[in-house]
Amino acid sequence: MLQTKLHNNLTDNNHKILHSNTFNDSFKAFFISNFNRLCNYASHIVDNNMVAEDIVQDSFFQLWEKSWSDDIDKNRSFLYKVVRNSCLNFIKRRQVEEKYIEFAKHENTFHELYEENYISDNNEKERLYNNLMKELNSVLNKLPEKSREIFEMNLFENLTQKEISELKGIGLSTVERHISKAKKFIRFELSKGGYKYSLFILYMLTNQ
Repeated sequence: MLQTKLHNNLTDNNHKILHSNTFNDSFKAFFISNFNRLCNYASHIVDNNMVAEDIVQDSFFQLWEKSWSDDIDKNRSFLYKVVRNSCLNFIKRRQVEEKYIEFAKHENTFHELYEENYISDNNEKERLYNNLMKELNSVLNKLPEKSREIFEMNLFENLTQKEISELKGIGLSTVERHISKAKKFIRFELSKGGYKYSLFILYMLTNQ
């Protein structure tokens, strides 16, 4: 069903890429031959067809602007990397939104997200979640690269330690050590003060 839906989208007269004079014929041919499989790949990660299509299309724009060449394998490798990173960013954002709603209800407080009911102003919600993501990333960015990668796989992709061990080809005890060190470091970093959403970040750590 997804394949058919995506194929129909390729013939849409309003399609930004196929019906734009900006892109040459070789790029459009590459787009047609890779769009469906990339959408399927993205959809498996984000579990949302519309989001997957948006991510893939944006990734093609990035390819054209930053890295398009005659090397098909290089183009394809670039796309898969961008699509995966964009999907993971989407998942991270979605997880933060869901966890913050849980947190606000659990703490029985309005914080910034609630007035009498759930804030209906999308701009206010966007501002809040952007601030949450900015602060969360500022903490995570201080972790060693390997620890951060493993910790985020566990926190945002909901992968078990065993699954991470198998995917990364490392021992289970190594995964456990990375996650444990990451949590200790984050708690220590938050204890220094200066983080507006420290209680929420701690809530995420303890309610995975």
